[in-house]
Amino acid sequence: MTLDEAFRLAAGGCQDADCDHRHTGGPMFVHARCHMRARLDVSIDPVTRTILVQCGECKRPAVEISCP
Repeated sequence: MTLDEAFRLAAGGCQDADCDHRHTGGPMFVHARCHMRARLDVSIDPVTRTILVQCGECKRPAVEISCP
């Protein structure tokens, strides 16, 4: 996803699985679906201009953002 797509997604409400998504206007919180309570690892690659957010427990990607 691109950074613009991430902002549009955040404008639609949170991504919490237990939320009814009726609220808008606040920040979007990213959680790893595999381990909801695990910490997240964030890496920023200036060469590929990507931001990768991974589950801190199993390293599965939670979101990858491309910044053209």
